[in-house]
Amino acid sequence: MFNFFNNGKNFGMDTLPLKEVSPDLLSELSSIEIDCYLSVPERVKTFLMAIKSPYLFSVKGRAVKVVFDGFSVRSLEDGLISALKNITKVYD
Repeated sequence: MFNFFNNGKNFGMDTLPLKEVSPDLLSELSSIEIDCYLSVPERVKTFLMAIKSPYLFSVKGRAVKVVFDGFSVRSLEDGLISALKNITKVYD
């Protein structure tokens, strides 16, 4: 498995208190569009370029911080890849 997350670095987001973050300065998750016809590695690349940090982003104007307790078996990378594998085209 390859590492998508800036060579294993989490951008220092694990130490930043959420209350000190303005949602307006973060990437909005709900506005990101991923082409379901791309390969999974390309979907991940597109997502990471759009979200900028998979650890700190906003959802409908609220700041969201992803934190792991160190005991989880599943990593952020595993969860992201799983979610992006299951993207299907949504029709209105």
